[in-house]
This record gives sequence, structure tokens and C-alpha cells, in this order.
Amino acid sequence: DFSASIKTERYGSSGEGYPEKGVYFMDITGKYKLPKYGLTINLSALNIFNNKLFVTTNVSDLFFAQASYRINPLMILVGVEFKPKIKKNDKKKQ
Repeated sequence: DFSASIKTERYGSSGEGYPEKGVYFMDITGKYKLPKYGLTINLSALNIFNNKLFVTTNVSDLFFAQASYRINPLMILVGVEFKPKIKKNDKKKQ
């Protein structure tokens, strides 16, 4: 049994006299289940586009504000879940 998901986000801004800019983010997650063995294998790739910096800017007639965020680089995570099957003991009471 296999399942996957993709998450994308776009943050952008535009204003009079400024070209439209955008920053894109994408994460991909996959899960493979092996119920016979009680195993689930997870694979995730975060920040696919490897963005390192995200900057927001607000400009008005009265102020200029800018915030910068350093972002974790591309990460690939692997996880394994193990749920052992417990067999019931069928010994009869003597």
C-alpha cells in the first residue's frame, strides 16, 4: 500500500512600480505500508526548491518595514514504524 502527498505554497508581492515577485515552497511525502511485517516506511523531502532566505517588505507613505527569515535547506527524512504482531498464547489451563 503506497500513498503520497505534495504540498506547495507561493508567497508573493507586487506593487505600483515593482515587478511581481514570488517565492515557492514544496514538500513531498510518501508512505509505504507492509502490513504483513507490521512495517511502515516514510520518506519526506522538505524545501524541494532549496530556498535559503525569505524576505518580506512593506512600504507605505509613512514607513518601510522589512523582515528576513533564514530557512532550513533541503532536507530528506526517512522513518520506519514497526508494530509487531503479538500472537495470543493458546495454552490451556491445567
